[in-house]
Amino acid sequence: MKYFSCFFVFSLFIISACGDDDASDMEPTTSDDGVEQMEECDPEISLASDIKPIIDRNCAVSGCHLDRQNPLFNDNAAIISNAQRILARTSAGTMPPAGALDAELVAQISCWVDAGAMDN
Repeated sequence: MKYFSCFFVFSLFIISACGDDDASDMEPTTSDDGVEQMEECDPEISLASDIKPIIDRNCAVSGCHLDRQNPLFNDNAAIISNAQRILARTSAGTMPPAGALDAELVAQISCWVDAGAMDN
């Protein structure tokens, strides 16, 4: 009984200490795929305006996923069908081979994939 009372008091202390958080000191979270991202994703993230430009600049380039290396990312359907793979490789820093993408770009890809990798 003595241990239960100590555990109960300690638990109350921990729970009450958690209630004083404010948004200004929030830290990034890590999603299930291991990508560090801010608390909330932009609900307006889209393939056309956000993701495709990342792919076009870093992946779908001559000698790589544009014309030689499978999968080819020359159309939206190919990008969408490989969304999880793109996220996994960019999150791990193994793609693009010239160097890892900035964390912000990987977070955008993660948000888009988590939102269903829509053709929008």
